[in-house]
Amino acid sequence: MSAWMQVLGWTLIHFVWQGAVIAVAAAGVLRLCRRRSPETRYVVACVALTAMLASAAGTAATLEVRESFLPPGSAIGPAFAGRESAAADPGSVNESAFALGSQTEAVA
Repeated sequence: MSAWMQVLGWTLIHFVWQGAVIAVAAAGVLRLCRRRSPETRYVVACVALTAMLASAAGTAATLEVRESFLPPGSAIGPAFAGRESAAADPGSVNESAFALGSQTEAVA
């Protein structure tokens, strides 16, 4: 998978929570503006939509900068860091995990 697809995917994942936070904040402000003019409510909604767009663009830019600092061949998301190499080489699994598993079986 290419680096830009990683950035796009993580941007979309982060946008879910960022958009939800902005939407809840906008809903609160719109509730406070119930008795205001429609133009005021329209401006509040436009600011919220612009903030959503800016948050997605800012997240993508931040992730792109982080991507550029990773060594070549490790363009993976932060949640999966280290898992790709273990999947590629099953013999590289940490032996302490087996030791821990055998101790828990002996206790039970």
